[in-house]
Amino acid sequence: MKINDWQHFEEIVKDFYAKAQKLQNKDPISSVSIPLFRGQSDSSWKLKTTLDRIEDNFSIKKYCGIIRRIKSVIESCTSKCWNLPSIEKDIIEIGEYDRIPMASYGYMAYLRHNGFPSPLLDWTRSPYIAAFFAFNEDKKTDSKIFMYMEDIGAGKTYESPHARICTMGKNVKTHKRHHLQQSEYSFCVKKIGDKCVYGSHEEVFSLADKNQDIREEYTLPYSERAVFFEQIKHNEYPFVFSV
Repeated sequence: MKINDWQHFEEIVKDFYAKAQKLQNKDPISSVSIPLFRGQSDSSWKLKTTLDRIEDNFSIKKYCGIIRRIKSVIESCTSKCWNLPSIEKDIIEIGEYDRIPMASYGYMAYLRHNGFPSPLLDWTRSPYIAAFFAFNEDKKTDSKIFMYMEDIGAGKTYESPHARICTMGKNVKTHKRHHLQQSEYSFCVKKIGDKCVYGSHEEVFSLADKNQDIREEYTLPYSERAVFFEQIKHNEYPFVFSV
């Protein structure tokens, strides 16, 4: 959806939060995900991870092996250390469409923040941080901001061989930019025959399931870049909404 001004987008965000709060109030014990946001400086770009841009359906086992082979080099250059579970445990967990063990998650997020190709798609809990990334590059193009909720309280279902999106949460020891940018990440998995691979977020969103993985996207004109940064200059915005 294309909107003409930044103030309109702020109203849309408030309505999105109000809907999330209404869902939570309807059933306080249900699982309602916090809204997440992602800004992209070119409205024509799809929701793709940096790994997607290299190869579609990248093998999970292959990726887990690669990041382990480079671990000693990363640790030597950064003086950091990660105690990773075995590949077998990672593959078993992911192969069952469960979550990546937290030890791997922190390491993968660290690699992601340092430019290593990653199956993690980065989001932020702040619509204003998302807007910063949408407008930061002066590309003279319209920008796009995505809003996403994984779980709206109805429980998540999936059916093989379709892909499934999982979000990973905020609490992890990793690169400091993760916390400064109020980051969270999603990854997408699917099975092709007997092989577990990283799938496409766009494939999941194309299913248009009204009970889970809710995505909205808004295109803002290049002219609103100046409006947004004028607000930043005067600190006329909150960085986080509360749900």
